[in-house]
Order: sequence, then structure tokens, then C-alpha cells
Amino acid sequence: MGYTTREKWQRHYADGKGFRPLGDVERALLAEHTPVPEGGGRALDVGCGTGELAAYLARLGYVVDAVDFAGSAVARAHEEYPDAEGVRWLRLDIERDDPADLHDDGYDLICLRLMYPFLRDRGRVLHALGERLRPGGALVVITPTTDRTPPERRGIALDEDEIRLLTAGWGQVDRLEADGLAVLALRGPCHGDADTPAVGKRPPTGRPDRCLRCGDRLLWPGPGAAPPGPPSYGDLVQSGRGRGPSVNSSGRWLVAVVAAVAWGCVACAPAGGEAARADEAELVGDWGNSRGTRLHLAPDRSIRWAEISEAVWDPGCPDTATGSWEFSDSSDGAAPSLSGKGLTSGDELGLEAGVPTRGSCRIRAEIRRDGKGPSLCLYIDPDSMCSGKELLRPRR
Repeated sequence: MGYTTREKWQRHYADGKGFRPLGDVERALLAEHTPVPEGGGRALDVGCGTGELAAYLARLGYVVDAVDFAGSAVARAHEEYPDAEGVRWLRLDIERDDPADLHDDGYDLICLRLMYPFLRDRGRVLHALGERLRPGGALVVITPTTDRTPPERRGIALDEDEIRLLTAGWGQVDRLEADGLAVLALRGPCHGDADTPAVGKRPPTGRPDRCLRCGDRLLWPGPGAAPPGPPSYGDLVQSGRGRGPSVNSSGRWLVAVVAAVAWGCVACAPAGGEAARADEAELVGDWGNSRGTRLHLAPDRSIRWAEISEAVWDPGCPDTATGSWEFSDSSDGAAPSLSGKGLTSGDELGLEAGVPTRGSCRIRAEIRRDGKGPSLCLYIDPDSMCSGKELLRPRR
């Protein structure tokens, strides 16, 4: 069940299929760790399916907005829980639709049960939902994990890298377990850069997860606020916010700031720029992601792919297709072969496949390299960011 398109889920629920029932341990954990605030609370159930969780939250005392992008799911929820008081059933695609129907005053609890792995733009959605949390509220993700999921169903689960990225930046993270499912309760969101791509683990050297960008500011202690030791890179850098330097700040911090920035630039060199090169031969072969997308690049510049919609949202291309690939430059023109010269991170490929209704479709792929080796990031236009689902890795 690794599909993500609205049409497939529409058929899923219309055919009478369901999802894993809400377990007793899940119920107990939600009641214990996310109790209804005094005076009442409001909850948002994202990807509500047939409504079991929403109905349970209502019984706990929450007023609930339950949303799903499949109209057949919302219809069944109405039918199966006609007497659920305090539940508002909404057909809404949390990634693409206008969220105007959601409450402007926020939510005390936001739940994503068994649906987070299916999101196409996880970082952006998590950021937007975090913005809707009331002070003291919790965002709860309930998900299978790959260590307890058969390989053929990998697309419905998260691995430890994905969980680390999901929980990064939150003030408080409680990881619980319910009958083999991970229950992640997140509080105190850090509303940083929602588009920051996440492409791997932090290297054991302690290098930063990303290079400095325009808009990053250095965090500087106020007068008399210098800590007993030098700060870490993460202590100093924050996306788009921070204090300017204080004239009375410790000189030791100045040295630490310079060292941290210099270390950040050196540490990021292997992830981009001239230092990150791949041979053209590395591109030939099979690529894929955890959601079932498969891409084969042949030496003769032919390609075939499968389940491409699991990597690129609505690309206008058939899920399974054959075609050709070529090197492209930023001006969208074909570039000569770079064989023998090495490929720099940021170089692009053009993937083109035939479409019976309109001739052809084209997807861009950017070459990347990180601590895990080379990767291909699929996207439609050059301004898009790369999320985990769009990142394909070698399957050799």
C-alpha cells in the first residue's frame, strides 16, 4: 500500500478497505500524554481515514477537525460515526488545498496517524502544522518503523534517519511505543526554514547538517551572558533570526564564532562545490527511493522509470515509462557530454519520456553528493527544493 495519489486512496476507501485499527495502547498513550486542556481543547486529525481516531479524541473531550483528501474516506467516517459529537469532517488535502477551513486560533493537539510517510513534502507540511499549534500543544506522529516492517512495505514506514529529521528543531520530543508503532509527541516547534532539504545523517565528525545561507544569523550572548565554554556550531547559527553582537560579549565567543563559521564552510565543501564530483559512470545503473520509485539510466542515454509519482508530485508523466536522458545546464539547453571530466554537485540531467496525449514530459534531476555518496534529486523546475522523497540513491 505504497500509493499516495488521491485517486488511489479514493478507490481504497470506496472499495471498503480500511487501515490498522486504533489500538488500546495508542488510546492509553494519547489519553496520558495529550490530555484535554482545562476548559476544553481543539484537535486536528490529519489523514483521518474512516474516523476512528477523531471519534476517540472527541470522546476524550476534544473538539475535532478531521481531514482527509479522499472524499470516500470522509463519507465513510460520516457513516461509521454518525453520533460523534464535536467532530467536523472535512475533505482537505493538507499539502495542496487552501487551509482556510482550518481554525485560525490553532489547535492543542495535531495528530498524523499512519500517514506521515505518505506525505510528499514533509518538511513544509510539518512546519505549517507546527505554526498552528497553540502554546503548550503537541503534534503527535504515529508511524511504523522500518526495523519492524517487511522490505516490500518499506514505503509505509520511517527509518531512524527520517525520524531524526522529523524530530529535529522541536523543543521537546517524547518517543513512545504502541504495539510496534513509534509514537512521537513533539512540542515547542522551532519555526525555521521549512524548505531545508534533509539528505542524510550528521557525519560523526560533528560537521553541520548544512552550509551557511543568506539570511542565517549568528547567535551572540548579551552582556554577561557568555557561557563557561565555547558554543557549538548549532548554538551559533539559526535560520533567519538571532541577536547581533554585544560590545561587552566575551572575546572567547568571538573566537568561537569565527571558528564555527570557518568550520561550517570547510565541513560543507564535500557536500557541494568543486570538491564534490562524481564520475559519469556512477550515474549509469539503477536508482530508487524508499517509496518505490525506480529509475534506470543506461550508457546509451536511454531510461526507464516506475512509480515516478512517488518521488515527484503530479509530474504530468506516466508512472511507468521509457525515454532518454541528457546533461542540461541552467539555461535549459543540452550540454555536451561531461564524460571523463567529472560531474560537479549541482550539474543537472534532463529526463524525458513519451506521453501519448501530449508528446513528451520532462523532469530535471540534480546531481548531489553527501556522506552516503552520489544521489539524484528529482524536481520539476529549477526553483524547487529537494525533499527526502525526491532523493534517489543507487540500488547497486
